Amino acid sequence: MKDPVPRTDTPIETDEMEAAYDRIQELEWSFAQLPILHAAAECGLLGLVATEDTVTAAQASEQLDLHPVATVKVLRALAAMGILHGEEDSFEMRAGFRPLFDPGSVIHHANGQRHLFHLSQMWATELPGFLKTGAWAKTPRDPESMARFVGSMRALSYGMVGRLHQALDLSESKHLVDFGGGLGTYSIELCLRNPTLRATVLDVESVAPLTTQEIEHHFLSDRMDARAGDYFETDLPNDMDVALFANVLHQEKGEDVARLMARAAAALRSGGQLVVVDFTLEESRTEPLMGALFAINMRLFGDTYTAGDLRDWATAAGLIDVTRTDLGPNKFVIVARKP
Repeated sequence: MKDPVPRTDTPIETDEMEAAYDRIQELEWSFAQLPILHAAAECGLLGLVATEDTVTAAQASEQLDLHPVATVKVLRALAAMGILHGEEDSFEMRAGFRPLFDPGSVIHHANGQRHLFHLSQMWATELPGFLKTGAWAKTPRDPESMARFVGSMRALSYGMVGRLHQALDLSESKHLVDFGGGLGTYSIELCLRNPTLRATVLDVESVAPLTTQEIEHHFLSDRMDARAGDYFETDLPNDMDVALFANVLHQEKGEDVARLMARAAAALRSGGQLVVVDFTLEESRTEPLMGALFAINMRLFGDTYTAGDLRDWATAAGLIDVTRTDLGPNKFVIVARKP
């Protein structure tokens, strides 16, 4: 690296408009980060850096048949985004990101990246019309898009399940029902951490066979099963003592959330727990940013809900002892108990 150019000590003050201009630049250029991640993943660049100790731009461009100038610029951008360590043209991936980008990892985030990149393109096309009319064209999920979606949910679950385990006391729980549980990532990991726990994963017919494969992959077929059905209609087990709604309730309107929570509460055994994991939204409904953004993603068919909303619906369903635990800056878990 070259020696730095000396900085002056001349104070530069900014007024409110100038500070706003800086913030607008930051927001406007945030558009570039997801395409960078997507391109770097699809061409194998992130996978390469995730599986090597150190990678130079020259090595990466030669090994992956990429343009050398483009490669070094993307690697530098990934370092600026906080994913890589490095400078000039030599880089290594920060430890926490390695499992997310290692193609051999069980929590490889490839489908999650594809899903979100596809989503960003939909937003760019549909958001202006949604703002004017409330209309947002809904494309039916083909097998490829369904794989992207459930893969994204799987990656999201792995980022939260360790924190959820810390927040919950399942030591006396026997049977968990995972409503809209996708591939069953939460249920699988909670069963692995709680050897006496059994779980039923309830999701739509197109997902259930994939869930069965995932259960078998983790050698949990003796304690877990996948059930195809509509969680508003399917009969629930009579021994359910944990009802888990993980990243599910935001896809329903408020009145339907209330109905679904009431249905689960009625089926719980005495002393059982209703558990909601979802995007955090404070009572102002303007923070955090992720919660406000995700509310738009749910268009008119769902929403992001506050802890107060969930508490009120749980209380109306006859549940007590409602608590909130923050799992990070953008997720919380709400737990309510059946008397």
